[in-house]
Parts: sequence; C-alpha cells; structure tokens
Amino acid sequence: MKEYVDHLIPEFSEVWSVDEMMVNVKDTKQSGVGFYDWMWSIISPQTRFVIAPEISKRREEGDAMAIFESGKRRTESNPLYVITDSLRTYLHSLPSNIKDFIL
Repeated sequence: MKEYVDHLIPEFSEVWSVDEMMVNVKDTKQSGVGFYDWMWSIISPQTRFVIAPEISKRREEGDAMAIFESGKRRTESNPLYVITDSLRTYLHSLPSNIKDFIL
C-alpha cells in the first residue's frame, strides 16, 4: 500500500475551499469559553483532495494566515479563487493574488 500511495500525484485546482470547525480535543486546556480547538482545512472542491489541515486554539487572522501558508507550501502555488463561509478573518488573510472569493 505504501508504494502505491508514495507514487500518487495529487491534483490541485485553482479553486480552494477553506473552512474551520470546532473540535473537542481530549485533555485540551480551556481557551476562551470552552475546552475545544479549531480544525482548519483547505480542500480542492473539484478533486476533493485535502490540501492542508491545521489545528489552532483560536479563529483569528494569524490562524487563517497559517492555513493559507500551509496550503501554499503544499501546492507550491496560490489559488485564483477561494470559497469560504462568512468568517471575516479570511478577508484579511487571503493571499494577495486571489482574483475572487465567495463568502
């Protein structure tokens, strides 16, 4: 199985879909009002390939920037379009060459 997986070439598109969700992590320390972390993920909607997952304690600009940087490192490029939910932190953390984004 490892040989097969090591030879896979992932297909990325010019469109990324980014989202975050609250996750309950065992033995996590309280941050804010609860005992949870945030899992951020970027996927390619056309291929459904997970480009980058990240875990953070908060949902701030720096955390959003970190997921975009992680995606950029893995794909060695920036997307042309980004699909997001309405979290305003994305507006200030999107890579500068993005043509358009959908909230």
